[in-house]
Amino acid sequence: MDKHRHIKQTHSVLKTLFDNSDIAFISAVTLSYLQEAEQSLLAELLGQSSFAVDMKRADMLRKQSGKLDDRRVHDILSGKAKPTPNRTATVRVSRATYAKYFMLSQSAQEIQRIVEAALDLYFAEK
Repeated sequence: MDKHRHIKQTHSVLKTLFDNSDIAFISAVTLSYLQEAEQSLLAELLGQSSFAVDMKRADMLRKQSGKLDDRRVHDILSGKAKPTPNRTATVRVSRATYAKYFMLSQSAQEIQRIVEAALDLYFAEK
């Protein structure tokens, strides 16, 4: 579905905020995926407060869609609710170390299996 058409199906108050440049385009598209009742709730809270909706808050609201109530929306808009941290860790390896143990032709999955096996051996010895 075209993003502009999706915004047209959004709650009228949210459309007005977008039209007045109070909500960025991408945030407005993200908010358009909220359920109708949740959009109404959000519009009501935005009308009663000085809260702003940035992309981070719009993403948090969309991820909570289906479970949003007054308290959750308020906590997200006020900044009390924190985004769920990314559960995956990233480890950086120097080019020299990478070249020493791996070939460019190896896939990421193959390298991950090798690293996991090496870590299993390493921690088994401790």
